[in-house]
Amino acid sequence: MPKKIKDTEYAASTMRIRALERGLLNAERLERMLDAKTAEDAAKVASECGYGELIPLTAATLEKALASERAKLYDLLTSIAPDKTVLDVFRIRYDYHNAKVLAKAEALNIDAARLLLPSGRYSAELLTECFTTRSYKPLSAAFGAAIEEARSVLGRTTDPQKCDMILDRAAFEEMAATADAAGSAFVKKYVSLLVSSANLRTVVRAVKLGRDEVFLGTALFRGGAVNTQDLAACTTAFDNIPALFPDELKAAALLGVSALKGEAALTAFEKKCDDSMVEYLRSAQRVPFGEQPLVAYLAAREAEMVAIRTILTGRLAGVPVTSLRERLRESYV
Repeated sequence: MPKKIKDTEYAASTMRIRALERGLLNAERLERMLDAKTAEDAAKVASECGYGELIPLTAATLEKALASERAKLYDLLTSIAPDKTVLDVFRIRYDYHNAKVLAKAEALNIDAARLLLPSGRYSAELLTECFTTRSYKPLSAAFGAAIEEARSVLGRTTDPQKCDMILDRAAFEEMAATADAAGSAFVKKYVSLLVSSANLRTVVRAVKLGRDEVFLGTALFRGGAVNTQDLAACTTAFDNIPALFPDELKAAALLGVSALKGEAALTAFEKKCDDSMVEYLRSAQRVPFGEQPLVAYLAAREAEMVAIRTILTGRLAGVPVTSLRERLRESYV
């Protein structure tokens, strides 16, 4: 049984986080990036907020800057977090992303190196070695088993969607187990809401595409706040969807039903799912000290990086600012 970390042990790290929060890209700064005359001018705003040298702005320089900033973020939080386990909940996603990349690269016989991301529990080099030798001893047992199953299924079916589903399911299960090991009610609920949000998106898409209850029985993830059997049954009665979801996702579920009736856009529904997670994380702003501010700051910074990528890649591609603005999620601050 891991030693329970007291909230008071986070006092110093919480003070550091509160100072760092002032540097987050808030709505005003994001608007400056959107309203900038050129993509390069928009990049300068990101550079002012600590994202390094982005000029000349290219897809390559952007990804390099984001990867570097993400690595620095995890290094910093690792150095100040009394319990590193809460960070592993977030690192797991990069491990499973890399596993997807390696499995698909193997199937296509291409080099995966440039598509691998840092910041996972395991380095890209170690994961590649485990993949090449088919020896997963350095990895968690759950991760190794999921990789082997995904590789086998992809090799047998050539269906990347099935490969992704296996790895996504295992990722959520490992995140839930890790959150449980951390002993943080805040993190456990965050993971539960992530799973529930993913299942909400899945059921809305499935109903939209005319998929049946049998499909949903295999597509939904365990570990969320909603019984998957009850949710799968909603393919024939989608008005029942909102009643199944917790308060944090109720508005998103209602918007999903509106989208299915043609009364709202699916993009608005997707945005509300993401914004609901931000609203939950904002509850950490009222916590004097504990793991909540650290976890919320990490999630906020990751969302910030997604927003920067969305704006700058969109500006480079000439996407209208109005379209970019519609894609942006609410900011943490």
